[in-house]
Amino acid sequence: MAQQTYTGDGPDSNYLLRYPFSFPSISSADIRVTVNNQDKVITNDYTINGYNSAGSATAYIEFVSSTTRGTGTVRIFRRTEGNTLERTFQAGSAIKADDLNTVNKQTLFLAEENRESINSLAAGDSSGAIQISGSNIADNSIT
Repeated sequence: MAQQTYTGDGPDSNYLLRYPFSFPSISSADIRVTVNNQDKVITNDYTINGYNSAGSATAYIEFVSSTTRGTGTVRIFRRTEGNTLERTFQAGSAIKADDLNTVNKQTLFLAEENRESINSLAAGDSSGAIQISGSNIADNSIT
């Protein structure tokens, strides 16, 4: 699973500011954070500490303050870049195992994220990347 979700636990002064995550990613730029489905901005709203691309039990996001943390559900997730290849290969150049592994990870991460988004849409969860006209189809709304 390429996401972890947390729920606030009290008034602003009591909200946690650190939230761990342990899923792998290609780079820290692929780690995203939302609070109540509102995107947060790295460095302005939060920082990433203890990051490791393989996924680490010590990695966490830390909000700059309880104000930037806001209230509601904190969602930490991976959004892999799908428009740009992580590695490209040229005719006659050496093919390195690390480059092949990175390309395979990019493909696997994109497939996993798309599967999660489709499952989220089917379950009526509005936090997924795939939306229909900005909302989901309600139960029993199609006859």
